[in-house]
Amino acid sequence: FLSTGDQIVPGNMGLKDQNLAIRWVSDNIEYFGGNPKRIMLTGTSAGGASVHYHYLSPSSRGLFY
Repeated sequence: FLSTGDQIVPGNMGLKDQNLAIRWVSDNIEYFGGNPKRIMLTGTSAGGASVHYHYLSPSSRGLFY
């Protein structure tokens, strides 16, 4: 996520938090009657930008469609 790969710009903690939340949903959605293969992200304005970053990030690959 938005990182130079070093300690100068290690990454965006907000996006990393979102990634952990998406992973939690993916791991636990079946307990609430959901399907982990049918998680959809949406957003408006900055939220839409976050969805776009997750779409491009290898860390979020396979967590949503």
